[in-house]
Amino acid sequence: MTGEQLQLHAELHTTACTILIDHYRQHRERVCLHLLQAGQPDRAVSTRELVEVSAGYARLFAERGIGPGEVVIMILKHGLDLIGAFWGAILHGA
Repeated sequence: MTGEQLQLHAELHTTACTILIDHYRQHRERVCLHLLQAGQPDRAVSTRELVEVSAGYARLFAERGIGPGEVVIMILKHGLDLIGAFWGAILHGA
């Protein structure tokens, strides 16, 4: 999906998506979350980075034939990939 397609698709599905996309439009470089992992330094994640990772997962789900409304099971280590996959599924409508 292109950024415009992802934006339109997200806005049609949920308020959470609309909030994320609006925040992306207005505050791209603002830190939106901090990853805290044992034995590693805390990591600040910008809205831009979260949306880019999430959009990548949304594209992956579409490429793998996962349709809107389908259940996606995520088994990933805690970190940006897990959060990106979660938001990617939401943005994709799964």
